[in-house]
Amino acid sequence: MSKLLKGLKLGLGSHISSNFNAFLPSTFLSRYYKMSHIKSSSQHVTVALDDTEIKICNLLDAVSRQCPENKTPTLRIAGGWVRDKLLSIPCHDIDVAVDCMSGFEFAQLVHRYCEQNNIQNSGRVVRIDANPSKSKHLETATGRLFGIDVDFVGLRSHAYTHHSEENKFGTPLEDALRRDTTINSLFYNIHTRSVEDFTEMGLEDLEKKVIQTPLPAMETFSDDALRAVRCIRFASKFQFSIHPETQAGIQNPAVQHTLLHSISRERIGTEVEKMLKNKNAKLAVDLSYQLHIADAIFGPLPDVQSKLQGTKSATNIDIFSATSLFQQLIVSDPAYKNLSVDDIYMMWLAIAFLPWRYVTLAQGKQYKTLPYFLAKESLKLGNSVANYQDYLYSNTDSITDSVNRAHKAAYELPASFYGVLIRSLDANWKQAILWAQYLEFLKQPDNKDQVKQKYMGFFNKVQALQLENAYQLKPVLNGKQIASLLKIKAGPQIKDLLSQLIEWQFDHTNASIAECEQFVKGLITQ
Repeated sequence: MSKLLKGLKLGLGSHISSNFNAFLPSTFLSRYYKMSHIKSSSQHVTVALDDTEIKICNLLDAVSRQCPENKTPTLRIAGGWVRDKLLSIPCHDIDVAVDCMSGFEFAQLVHRYCEQNNIQNSGRVVRIDANPSKSKHLETATGRLFGIDVDFVGLRSHAYTHHSEENKFGTPLEDALRRDTTINSLFYNIHTRSVEDFTEMGLEDLEKKVIQTPLPAMETFSDDALRAVRCIRFASKFQFSIHPETQAGIQNPAVQHTLLHSISRERIGTEVEKMLKNKNAKLAVDLSYQLHIADAIFGPLPDVQSKLQGTKSATNIDIFSATSLFQQLIVSDPAYKNLSVDDIYMMWLAIAFLPWRYVTLAQGKQYKTLPYFLAKESLKLGNSVANYQDYLYSNTDSITDSVNRAHKAAYELPASFYGVLIRSLDANWKQAILWAQYLEFLKQPDNKDQVKQKYMGFFNKVQALQLENAYQLKPVLNGKQIASLLKIKAGPQIKDLLSQLIEWQFDHTNASIAECEQFVKGLITQ
């Protein structure tokens, strides 16, 4: 029996029969035999710790040595921290895997040890109960040591499954095999100060820059379908390739059905936010569409499909053109390069929603752009993000019409024309106009220079008129003053008069209060 199978058998101990192969799923055996040629490296792999990490490891090692002999845990730092250390990427949170007790139980021992030895910089321990419905199958604990967030959790067993609410502690190999990707299955043994690769694939995949699941993809994704999204996130973040078998699993309709119907949208939204705030957001969007999982991630939920007004329009080719163009703009165009990180994130999200740009959905008696609902309901990203998506899409047509009108008039329109538009767009007017310009670039790929000149002419005119802060302009007369002046009651008419006064003020910047009053009186007599 090969080394990997022997390790798994020893780890499972009395939980298996003598017919070991019969115990394992056939898919695992076929996958294992494909990878059995990989030899375990005898090389001692370690990572460089900073001073704080050394303190944490020394502390945890000391606590474990004070445990009774029959319950002395072997402690390992798991997952992302090990991966990032090997890639020389800073990591500011640590997950500690405990092999013979719950994470909360060991965390309490750590807290007690710190109190007894007057060790500062150790915060209180918070217990987090298991929640199988959100793929949190084991009780964990979280706390802070020397200013670093540290989570404690027991090792997951081979019986770990999203169908079960009961989990037994496993071996390091079992835990590693139940992780989302091989590069996240690595451990750092706190006692030996060395990296452990129980799947015998993690270090090699890290070196070859490959994302793949430790078990057959469909088995890994059946534990938690969100892992399909995480594979895309890690592939884009590190610019790794995705193994063909893992790609096939991501594209499996069963995985996408589970994402749409069983995985909480908050969890998917969290992954999307991480993907699109990364510098390689383009690759994340491209992979989502290339692997045909974009509808399950970014698209409308099943319960609103029949209520949509309009038709999904963009093809994958449109998306790939869109992502390439925006990436080019934020790298080389000064106006887009100066966008904030948050603005760029919002626009990447809007690009992910491009196939639904002409679709609307009712909210009460009004219709909103579907991207609003995609951000709010499909991804649970919150009201501010949803409103920003609606803001970008709902203002595009009016911006395009205004820019075209100004261009046709050689930008010789009154200041009120520009000021009213900017005031309607509010503080993010530049972002909204850049988004409209971007969409016009997409529509006219052969006329980008002309489109750019047209929009630059608009921006230059706004600057020449000193209207950059036009959205802050307030009417000289407020609603009460107008009502008193005209001896009318408050109502919709006042709002209309205020709007007309603001427009007039843009063209009469030095007008006195008396002149403003005269203008308002004239509106009534017209």
